[in-house]
Amino acid sequence: MRGRRRLVTFAQVRCPAAIYGKYGNDALVYLLLIQQPPIMRIRSFNRVPHRGFTLVEVVVAMAMVGIGIATVVTALTTLNSTASINRNYTGALSAGTFQIDKLLSDAPFKPTTQDTNGNYIIPPVLTVGTTTANNIPVYQDPATGTVVSGTRTTQVTALPAVNFIGSSITIYQATVTINYNYRNRAYSYSMSTLRTPDQ
Repeated sequence: MRGRRRLVTFAQVRCPAAIYGKYGNDALVYLLLIQQPPIMRIRSFNRVPHRGFTLVEVVVAMAMVGIGIATVVTALTTLNSTASINRNYTGALSAGTFQIDKLLSDAPFKPTTQDTNGNYIIPPVLTVGTTTANNIPVYQDPATGTVVSGTRTTQVTALPAVNFIGSSITIYQATVTINYNYRNRAYSYSMSTLRTPDQ
């Protein structure tokens, strides 16, 4: 918005004697210049009225935040549960592997040879049949000290003899199964091995 210019003529200018005596005819030009009002420029801004959030917007935002938090908590809980199951599985694998190692290493094993008492030389762990051991530790939580225990079942079977280079070889098959419960669910892990007589 511009201010209006006021037109000043020579007839309308009243030159004071002091100014006229000092500047002479140039005083009229001086007075004409100082009589002109400055051009005023006023900027107008389009002001946007401030407003808050509506109730619907707040409710929708809170719902989205709640869904996000619930998703994160569910994912973390699932990951923790999966990690616990895997730790127990590793413990059951270790317990089964320990028994398998014992079945393969316990000696002497000569099922076709008798000792002085007429008994076949077979370690007790390789006795044909099924044996069960309870309270086998599967995993112990280092933070809480909670122990997950299970049952170990060992089944030993004598397979039919196999002829190998003119010799008859007796082979025993052993299957070790670890059963345990965790969070009201039953888990089972099995592994098998074969044992041939010692030379």
